Amino acid sequence: MFDFLLKILCLFGLTHNPSSCNKKGVAHFAFRALLWITYVDTILMYSISAFNVNFNSKIVVVNMICITTSAALVFIMTRQRETLTNLIKVLRVKNPLDQEKNLNFLIICLLCLPFTYAFTMVMFYAMSEQDFMFDFFTYGIAIEDKAMKYVIAYYKYLMYYFLYLTLPNLVTTTYVVSCRTCSESIQQLSLKGENCSPKAFTSRVQIGFMKDRKYIMKLVEEIQTVFSRASFFICMTNFMSCLSNLGQIIFYLTQNVAPTLIEILFISFSALTSMLSIFYYAGQIPIEMKRLTQVLKNKFEDRVLLGTDQDNSIVERLLIEENTFVMSGCDLIFFTRNGILPVLGTILTYGLLILSLDLKHKTQ
Repeated sequence: MFDFLLKILCLFGLTHNPSSCNKKGVAHFAFRALLWITYVDTILMYSISAFNVNFNSKIVVVNMICITTSAALVFIMTRQRETLTNLIKVLRVKNPLDQEKNLNFLIICLLCLPFTYAFTMVMFYAMSEQDFMFDFFTYGIAIEDKAMKYVIAYYKYLMYYFLYLTLPNLVTTTYVVSCRTCSESIQQLSLKGENCSPKAFTSRVQIGFMKDRKYIMKLVEEIQTVFSRASFFICMTNFMSCLSNLGQIIFYLTQNVAPTLIEILFISFSALTSMLSIFYYAGQIPIEMKRLTQVLKNKFEDRVLLGTDQDNSIVERLLIEENTFVMSGCDLIFFTRNGILPVLGTILTYGLLILSLDLKHKTQ
């Protein structure tokens, strides 16, 4: 299931894949070099545009922070390259094959979005006949050749999306699929416990459950180690992206309605989907762990009621008294299902505050 994902992550320099990377190492190195060139180029363009009246300096600064966070994500995940590669290979064995097509389709959609975004943005700005965005891509230098101008804009939009959104979304997809694989493994263990009769729930079976759960928890802890900082940076970037898009409604919507709406739609949808999926799927793990603990506790109670319980208090205590593990981002953001609504409420609250302050400043 993870084969295609492993190859794409290898293209971005986040994993090792001997069957592919050794043959296409030059192409992969060139693509990663283009990503870093895109980062430097974007920072330079934003620095110049900060003094342009057509751009809002606050939004420019936030966008610079967001693109820098995405670039930092490359550095963070590159340091975990070996561990991530081994983790994916382990999870690949535990994942059902019937989900492979869904994952591959999702990855293909993520890879197609940059091309769609770049084409749509260039087309709408070309139709609006306003050149300030094209001048933005050429550092304020006017280019008379329209074809050259459109090609430059398309390339920079394309690489910007790859670095700013596609890369974090691929990391999010890997994290989400890893969490989902572990939660489904815990769920299968719970079903196995429910189908086990109280009489068959002997000390040998109990130790088997303990071994299976310990193996799964080692995978969960390894996922936490690999993605702790990355998930924190992704959530922070997505949060700032949503606030930045709300600011764009104030400053750019009246100037360019269609391009602004398209950009807000692409970026906001991607940011919200990425952030909420982390909370949803990572938050499934503690839910399944609680369910497993309750199932095992019920089995011990049933054995006591049937009079078949044996004195094995150590195993019982280890099985039903384990603390629930909650995934987190740097131990600052804890990913639980009940954290989804507070996140949306925070974005809405701060967004409305920013809108009210900016509207007040603009009217004055």
